Amino acid sequence: MNVNHLKIATRLALGFGIVQALMAVMTAVVFMRLDYLDGRTQYLATLQQRAAMSSEWRAQAELNVSRVLAIAKSGGSSVLADYFGPQMRTTSERITELQKTMTDAVDTEQGKALVAAIAAQRNKYADVREQVLEHFARGDGAGGEALLTKDMMPAAQAYVASIEKLAGFQTRLVVEGMEEARTSVLATEALLIALLLVGLVACGGAAWLITRSITRPPHPPAQNSPSAKNTAVNSRSATTIATTHCTTVAVVALPTPAAPPLTISPFTQAMDPISSPNTADLPTPV
Repeated sequence: MNVNHLKIATRLALGFGIVQALMAVMTAVVFMRLDYLDGRTQYLATLQQRAAMSSEWRAQAELNVSRVLAIAKSGGSSVLADYFGPQMRTTSERITELQKTMTDAVDTEQGKALVAAIAAQRNKYADVREQVLEHFARGDGAGGEALLTKDMMPAAQAYVASIEKLAGFQTRLVVEGMEEARTSVLATEALLIALLLVGLVACGGAAWLITRSITRPPHPPAQNSPSAKNTAVNSRSATTIATTHCTTVAVVALPTPAAPPLTISPFTQAMDPISSPNTADLPTPV
């Protein structure tokens, strides 16, 4: 499409249309990127919440393990058992709640495997703990101490270590999510700058093209083009018509009137001997 063939109003409307289209594209891209960043921010907040729950789970497990060890090291003291008993039940309920929440919230295969491993280690630790406490309750301090050292301590360490793995995994996901969010922000900034440059170039080019098409003088047609040939023929025709008109005017021009006959009076001849036709007949002056 040749812009020179369009009306000025059409050219201006085309220029404004290009500007509006670029604004619409830039706005749509910005909204899409902001929506994506909003989703990533919400997911990052979810990961941070999971990491916090994993850390709390580990702290609660360590707390209950410490209480059980205190009772076991005291030889199954009933005073300590009565003191720590209600606290241990409350902590166990909170641990069960955290375990259920994390089981439902974790959405990666590795995270699900870690949660399953924690559940298995917890069951193993709980069984050994009950056996140790039963030994001390029966007054079998030696059997309880041996079982504590042989089975309960390794089980407790494995249980806490499995929760530590989950907490570390969730923390690593948070760090990776923050890095990805920062990368997305930088990519969005680069995209906006690129769109700005494209918009400036497109708008500037359209403005230059439209202004040039309006202000530049028309180019003469080429010599061999049909318009040039028609111009030459019209020029020759105009010259011929003008010449014929001038000739016709010369032909039909009015004739110049003839001069009247010269009459010489005797007085004129006497006064002007040169103009007299018969100079020889004049008397010779004395």
